[in-house]
Amino acid sequence: MRHANRLVLAACCLALAATRTFAAPLFDPWLERFQVGAVTSTAPLRLEDGYPAGLLAPARPDTAWVRAALRCLDGGDATPTGTGLARRWLAARAGKPDEALQAARRAVQAFADTNATLADLRAVDGAAVLDGELAVRRFFTALKGGDLSAARAEADGLAARQAPGLEPREPFVWGLRARRVARLGAGPAAESSVVWPEALPLPSYDAGNAWLLWVAYSRERGQPPLAVASTSDAWRGWLAGVGRGGGISSRDLIASGWPEPWRAAVGAAVLPTGDLDEHFRRYRTPPVDADLQGMWVAGYRASRKGSAAGYEEIAAMPGLRPTWCLDFWRRGAELRLLAGQDAPARRDLDRALALARAGEGTSATRRRLRQWLEQAMVLYISQGNLADARAIRDAGRAAFSGQDLATFTAETRQWEARLGGATEAPDTTDGAARAVWLVATGRAPAARPAGSAERAAFAAAANRPLWDLWAQWGLSLADSASGERGAAYARRLAAVRGAPDPVGAALAAVAPLLDESRLLGQALDADIARLTGGGTAPRPSLVPSLVQKAGHDTVQIHALLGFALAAGDLRGTLGAASLLPQRGLTAADRRLFLYPLPGPGPVREALLAANNDPALLLAVARNESLFEAGVRSWAGALGWMQIMPFHYERRGALPGARHWTNAPVSIAAGDRLLADGVRRYRGDPYRMLAAYNAGPEATDRWDRQLGGHAARDVYLAWIGYPETRQYVEKVLTDRAIYQAIIGGPAPATGPAHD
Repeated sequence: MRHANRLVLAACCLALAATRTFAAPLFDPWLERFQVGAVTSTAPLRLEDGYPAGLLAPARPDTAWVRAALRCLDGGDATPTGTGLARRWLAARAGKPDEALQAARRAVQAFADTNATLADLRAVDGAAVLDGELAVRRFFTALKGGDLSAARAEADGLAARQAPGLEPREPFVWGLRARRVARLGAGPAAESSVVWPEALPLPSYDAGNAWLLWVAYSRERGQPPLAVASTSDAWRGWLAGVGRGGGISSRDLIASGWPEPWRAAVGAAVLPTGDLDEHFRRYRTPPVDADLQGMWVAGYRASRKGSAAGYEEIAAMPGLRPTWCLDFWRRGAELRLLAGQDAPARRDLDRALALARAGEGTSATRRRLRQWLEQAMVLYISQGNLADARAIRDAGRAAFSGQDLATFTAETRQWEARLGGATEAPDTTDGAARAVWLVATGRAPAARPAGSAERAAFAAAANRPLWDLWAQWGLSLADSASGERGAAYARRLAAVRGAPDPVGAALAAVAPLLDESRLLGQALDADIARLTGGGTAPRPSLVPSLVQKAGHDTVQIHALLGFALAAGDLRGTLGAASLLPQRGLTAADRRLFLYPLPGPGPVREALLAANNDPALLLAVARNESLFEAGVRSWAGALGWMQIMPFHYERRGALPGARHWTNAPVSIAAGDRLLADGVRRYRGDPYRMLAAYNAGPEATDRWDRQLGGHAARDVYLAWIGYPETRQYVEKVLTDRAIYQAIIGGPAPATGPAHD
């Protein structure tokens, strides 16, 4: 029952603030292709002077966004309750709203004008409604006009730019462009004999793509590709994540000039799998340094993958740190047990447990050992071998102590009934606790297509306003704040309750606390999405980064929650609500903010048009992206539903409405994948979600290992990737909570055991 608590959820909400893209309203063809892996996915890579072809292809404004933005700023965006959100925000925020509207309008016009000069674009520099997009336009305008010095200056500025939520890949791309423009004649040539420093902050997916570009660049110039600025921990960690696709050879290792421990470790990480046996004949013993040893061990494991004897060989190797020994004995036990070799499996497991008993292992390797013990138990249970299942349980209890023992006991408690012991009755008074129990015991309702009743219940629930609850929450928080600031906020909040235009009243209440001019851009994006019916992809929410900046100021965070609610920003709503204390609300009331529903607009329409139950789609999105349409995972999964690029036309790097950051596009793609899973696994929600997260191949392999048709609770515990098991548990729990919030027909509880 590994569900996230409030602090973990809050940390996740804020952590995603640094994994977003700034796609709309500007389409940058090369950047778009880079971030979906298209630039380096085909061979051979086309180069121009050592740099990838198309690097300087001009970016272009999204014309649909521009037209809608001008309409909003001109007042053509009336709603049933008044003007659009952006104009209401300026009315609440700006001392002279008409002047602010005109300034924003001039910025949009200059941004969109293909005939605008560099001077025209510089005249609106700093317009918050378009933040960095105007700088991008200045670069391409200067380049088109042949002003290479100005283009170089703009590229340097964009490479050094810092902004909340800015992805590291953007400074990386602009660093490449600055070097390319320098080569064209803008100042001294910017050659590099070591990996470009802008690559260092890149997450693994981008780092792998950047590495391929660097290797191609180095080959073009006839220089060694294995060259970094220093043999530091930072570069060591970067190289550990770039993968094996760079075409690196043993000759490159020798030419690197690195110390032997670095050659041993980095070669293990980047050489092709087929070259690893030769590599490990040369470097037979692991490096002493812990981090370098970790790289060496990962490569050795890859060379012996699927071989219990190979894992046992590593585990017995002199000089290997105990934590790796523990992990390899555990891996050997797993493979032996799957092969039906019970006695060797128990010997390997006993060695791992002996190390755990001696206090060895990191928290991660000890956690994985606990999880494997539970999996070994359920494998024996699935075979009807209860005596060996009890023996595994008892061995774990004897090996662990302290918190490890308490956690292992809690994680395996649900199997006591199968083993002849007593179990605790579930807490049925709390809906969330009961949902967790139903999921863990295999009783989660089946997945099935949504009917008219589910859709009607969802639409009705999404129409229920939260403004009175929000104001009530804020009044309680304001009462606990000292000074006139809290009292003034309370007076403004009082005007929200029962107001004919609660959105306008809420914006007036929060505006004095939110001194952030870029929020106008987010309000404008919300209006544009409504006007275009989802025809433009919004920029990412600013609220999570502003919540992080607010620290422990609960009044400020509550004000940001109000702005997010007004903007229909589910990500911002969740991010702000997760950090506010429950004061003034019941747990059920607070849950309405932690499990938000979309207001009228393209996201709601996409959910209503989907084949699957909106509760399931919302639960998936909450765990995949925290409702951020522009988020991309470390593995390259994209958008609201975290779909891999190969599921999209041109990998999702399409301008306008079909771009992967458009939430309705992502919802439709995720809905198709989930519907395929429902059909493939006949409504089994456990296997269907495992396939969505880990792929059908892994899902079916786990089934085969259990002999096929295992009970759902057994299957859940057997899922071989801990992150996938946690994902399945969390999504099904969140689906149950969403179903309770939405109401409508009660889903039938699934069977405890198939």
